[in-house]
Amino acid sequence: MLAAPSTTHPAKAGRDMRLDLARGIMLLIIFVAHVPNNLWADYIPARFGFSSGAEIFVFVSGIASGLAFGGTFLKKGFQAGARRTLKRMLQLYGAHIATLVVLGGGALLIDRVTGSNAMAMRYDLEWLRAMPLEGFVDYARLRYVPSFFDILPMYVILLALIIPAMALARLSPMLVLGLSAMVWLMMQVAPVHFHGNPITGGNWYFNPLAWQFLFFLGFSFGVGWLKPPPRKITWLVAASVAYLAASVPLTFWGIQNAFPEAAALNKLIYPADAITVLHGTRLIHFLALAYVAYSLVDPAAAWLASPKLAPLYRVGRNSFGCFIAGLGLSMAGGVAIDFFGMSWLVAHPVNITGIALLLLAGWGLDRFNGRKPRRHVPAPSRIAEHGREAAQIA
Repeated sequence: MLAAPSTTHPAKAGRDMRLDLARGIMLLIIFVAHVPNNLWADYIPARFGFSSGAEIFVFVSGIASGLAFGGTFLKKGFQAGARRTLKRMLQLYGAHIATLVVLGGGALLIDRVTGSNAMAMRYDLEWLRAMPLEGFVDYARLRYVPSFFDILPMYVILLALIIPAMALARLSPMLVLGLSAMVWLMMQVAPVHFHGNPITGGNWYFNPLAWQFLFFLGFSFGVGWLKPPPRKITWLVAASVAYLAASVPLTFWGIQNAFPEAAALNKLIYPADAITVLHGTRLIHFLALAYVAYSLVDPAAAWLASPKLAPLYRVGRNSFGCFIAGLGLSMAGGVAIDFFGMSWLVAHPVNITGIALLLLAGWGLDRFNGRKPRRHVPAPSRIAEHGREAAQIA
């Protein structure tokens, strides 16, 4: 549903605990998915459907960006909004560089100590290992994006697109959404790829020209261009559940191993670059999943205020810091599995320890950012929180 024209300001709202909860759960799942040779990863939600945690990450970040940066554009003017957006871009770009120095450097140090190139091959760090200066320069220029180092570069580009989007929105917010949709459709028909590896010739795993559509869908809700749809529309819930159920046999490895026909159908409808270009099967799956969750979880539900969920809320509030922490923990988990062997006896302590440390990281980042412990109080009609905290999670 369309909202009021772009000249209106988003109404002040409280923090939507459902978003923090979804993001916290998603970051734990991403950690499990990123641990190499992890037996737990065979049973994460992405194995039972087309979409994964990446869609949640981008969509919710779009909502937060609409609240934080879009709200600044509307309330304080174009220049103030552009400055705030550019500041956040520089912060994330700095985090992008630091991630390579700390985690990439640590991975190559492990290779040097062990006398192997296992970590360099696993994370596409061969170019950095062979030509450190050229590799670092290419990484800084976003011309070299190793595996698992690809979320932050994509998000820097997505933030950069906010500035021209807000300029275009002066004419009509629907022009922004229309152009965004057209670019996404172009990427499905004739994709334009970003080069990401000088050695292999590989491209960016997440192409921002495709993923910007999901980002701006979330952004539109956050900035107020779109209103949330009504909850529990019977036919829409039924259609969403039907699509989600139909995707299970097409994606779950257990069913595909037992029924080769399911695997053959998956190859027919799901292209090799489906993640890179955000293929329609993934986009529709995520939107269906989001609507079902949106319909089932009442924002005023009392269980959302349970203190037992506080650790997940802390991870969700500190999404980017916890994402980087999770990347380091997943690398460490992979090293542990390499050393002790791939088995359930090893997988359980590796995953449990990593999840516990990620929850601890959420607590530490909360304290570092000066957030005092507080009891969540659920309230209806909340989308997310404005101001400083929205900027931190966007």
